[in-house]
Amino acid sequence: PMVTIGPNGTEVSRISLSAINWAMTGPSITRKLLCEIFDRDTLAHHTLSGKPSPAFRDCARPSKQQLDPLKVADLVYLMTNSCDMTPREVRTAITTKCADENKMLRSRM
Repeated sequence: PMVTIGPNGTEVSRISLSAINWAMTGPSITRKLLCEIFDRDTLAHHTLSGKPSPAFRDCARPSKQQLDPLKVADLVYLMTNSCDMTPREVRTAITTKCADENKMLRSRM
C-alpha cells in the first residue's frame, strides 16, 4: 500500500515510510525519502533546479535535468510538517544527496 506524502500526490510505500527512523536528523530522513521517491540513477543525473552550478559555469559539463518539482514540493511539504525543518533545509539536503549520488556514480564507473 502506498501513502501520499503531499498535496501533489507523490506516493511512497507505507512499509518504507514506517521503516524510517524518525529520530534521525531532518536531512537524513530527507535523503532516505528521496531514495524512495527517485532511484539512485535519477538522483545522480538530476539536480534540484536543473540549472548548472555557478561554480562550474565555464566547464564543459553537460547540464543535468531538474528533479520533478511536484515530487520535490511534496517532500518539502512532508519534511516541514513532520520534522522541524525549513523548506530551505530540505532543499539543501536534496541538493547534497544529488551531488553525493553523482560522485558515487562516477566512482563506480
